[in-house]
Amino acid sequence: MTGTKICALNLHPDEIEYLEHKNIKLFNGSIGKQVTIQYGAYERARHCLPQVTLPKNLHEYNVIIIDLNYVDNCPYNEQDHTRGKNKTTKDYYFVCHKPQTLFDPRAFVLQTLRNDLVPVLKSGAMVVVFCSEDETIDYHFNMSETEHTANLYSFISDLPRHENLHGEVLKVPEQDGELFNLMKKHVGEANYHIVFHLPEIYQDQKYISNPAFVPLLLTGKRQVASFYTIHQDSGVFFFPDIKEKGAFLTSFLKDVAPIYLPKLFPEMVKDKWLEEAMYRLPNQDRLFAEKEKLKQDFQKALKDKELEIKGNEEKYNFLKQMLSCTGKELVDAIITFFKWIGFQQVIDPDSLKVPGQVLEEDIQIQTETGLIIIEVKGIFRTSTDSECSQISKIRYRRMKENKDRDIHAHYIVNHQRNKAASERTNPPFTEHQINDAKYDDRGLCTTWQLFNLFKAIEKGVITKKQARAAFYKTGYLDFIPLEARELGKPKELFKNNTIAILNMEDHPKVKVNDKILLVMKEEFETAKVLSVQIDQKSVPESDRGEVGLKFDTSIKKGASLYLLKAD
Repeated sequence: MTGTKICALNLHPDEIEYLEHKNIKLFNGSIGKQVTIQYGAYERARHCLPQVTLPKNLHEYNVIIIDLNYVDNCPYNEQDHTRGKNKTTKDYYFVCHKPQTLFDPRAFVLQTLRNDLVPVLKSGAMVVVFCSEDETIDYHFNMSETEHTANLYSFISDLPRHENLHGEVLKVPEQDGELFNLMKKHVGEANYHIVFHLPEIYQDQKYISNPAFVPLLLTGKRQVASFYTIHQDSGVFFFPDIKEKGAFLTSFLKDVAPIYLPKLFPEMVKDKWLEEAMYRLPNQDRLFAEKEKLKQDFQKALKDKELEIKGNEEKYNFLKQMLSCTGKELVDAIITFFKWIGFQQVIDPDSLKVPGQVLEEDIQIQTETGLIIIEVKGIFRTSTDSECSQISKIRYRRMKENKDRDIHAHYIVNHQRNKAASERTNPPFTEHQINDAKYDDRGLCTTWQLFNLFKAIEKGVITKKQARAAFYKTGYLDFIPLEARELGKPKELFKNNTIAILNMEDHPKVKVNDKILLVMKEEFETAKVLSVQIDQKSVPESDRGEVGLKFDTSIKKGASLYLLKAD
């Protein structure tokens, strides 16, 4: 970018390198380093210098960029804070006294910089500020006992009223233009540390926003976190703390700024007249129209897809609720699951409760073969014996009320819900609790099992009918289909776990093309048998003893195998 002189102050070295790589030449300046101060055993003060790097001809620069967020931190080095030459008899220094441990000269330097910026802006210039929170700092000097106070925003005259406020939720006002499009592109990577109260003017017997101050970003409460103001050939742009400042500035300086202040970017706008309609090349109007239509179609497709994603999240949110919620939210989520697997009459008894009635089971499922009653809990631990068996008392009462019907009782728990579901103890029931459940003809189950059961049904590993049948079992519900025959766990695995060695009985027989159910940590997969070998020879089916089975997929170590059926 030639013809436009740019001075960058306190911009991160990575951003400087990025801009230079994009052929944007600039002066890499500094408004001072933040110094960490340590004192000797008998020292109570340190002399400091600001370590500023500014161009002597700052008045000739067209664009001045100031990043108030980045500070170069360094430890105190006495040589850096000692003047080598001095033409006067006075030796001025900043003085830091105990217990001060940080020396930050930026506010003082920026206040001094104001004297240079005022005439620069009057003659035509652009100032770009990446805003941090405002900060007021007191300074002391060795040749004066007077305290001097400065703040980070003292370099700008007529700055709107402002206050420190931190956040990351920002939105772009609904306005057209290249600058607003650029803000939309980077709003997701921006944080704000300050908000502004833009001035108003009195017009038509009421106060309205001053049109000279244009908001660029608003917080969730519609506070202004970014704005710009332009007067004649000068402008000041206040941006939030944008993560990729190099990429942002490249687009801003090359594509946006010349639109607002063309005189500052003569090389960028000198041939702009060629873009007028009368100089358009053949087919340009059609191509631009087609381009615009593609953009509109893409935006519509993107919006439609976002709505589809939102609808899908709402439809299946019950799956996440089963793993995270407790109370009524958990009950409602499990009810939705039961309806999804095909149970027709699933109700929440609480919704039918009359005043004074004692609360009992959380879910009732009316079926052709009887009544399924379920107790639901969401807890941060595993279940106690009494929690597992509570449903038995309710079952006995239901059996007396329904003497001609079978009553199936289950306890479903969302256990250790403060942990990721995959990291929880599974199964979370003791051997004693599982045996008691079998003895009492009741079932135990976790919501993590239901979550994995949903995935297994979606993949076609288990049918909804098979899933419903599991709720007529007792003990720890494993959701293994009733027709599945257990083969055990492989004693060895070879060739990327596609070949398994098992010790097998006479029955069941495993043949080529049989479908095998794989169960590992409550998750379900299927595999197809490609070949059967005994003593390293291919055979049509398995027999008693050591058998090798080759599958069309890898088998996880520790998985249990079940024979489903041949294709």
